[in-house]
Amino acid sequence: MSRAGLVLVCVMAFLTGEGGVLLKHLPVAYVIGVAMVCGVLGCVSWWKGGTTHQSRGDASFESFIAEMKGVCPWMTGEDVLLVRQAFSSLHPLSRGDEDLDGVAQAALRLAERACLCHDEQRAWAFWQRYQEVSAWQQGQEYTWLPLPEALEEV
Repeated sequence: MSRAGLVLVCVMAFLTGEGGVLLKHLPVAYVIGVAMVCGVLGCVSWWKGGTTHQSRGDASFESFIAEMKGVCPWMTGEDVLLVRQAFSSLHPLSRGDEDLDGVAQAALRLAERACLCHDEQRAWAFWQRYQEVSAWQQGQEYTWLPLPEALEEV
C-alpha cells in the first residue's frame, strides 16, 4: 500500500470514529451535508491533480514547474498539469508504468498552446519533447536539435 493510501485509510478511520461523536451533538442532516461537501471537494481535488505520476515532493521538479510558470505567463492551471505530465520523467522508458502516449500528447498540447500565445521558444521546446517521446514510443533514441538562432533570447 502506498504512503498516500495509508494516510487515506487512517483519516477515514478517524473520521468514522468522530462521525459517531458528531451525530450525538449535531443534527444528522448537517453531518450528512458536511460529509457530502467534503466528498465532492476530495473528488474534484483528485480529478484535477491526478493526471501525473510525478511525486510533488521532488524539489528540483517543483523548481522546474515554478520556473516554467515564471517564464510562461500565459499558462493556466491546466497547462501546469500538462507540464507535470509531459515532464514527469526525464526518461519515460525507465518506468514501466509511464503512459508514453499521454506524455507525448501533453507535450504536443503545450506546443500548440505556446504557438497560439506567440511563445515560439517554448513551443520549440515542447515540440522537441513531443519528438523525443514519440521516438521512445518507437524504441528509438532522439537527440534534441539545437535551438535556432532566431529563437535565442537576447
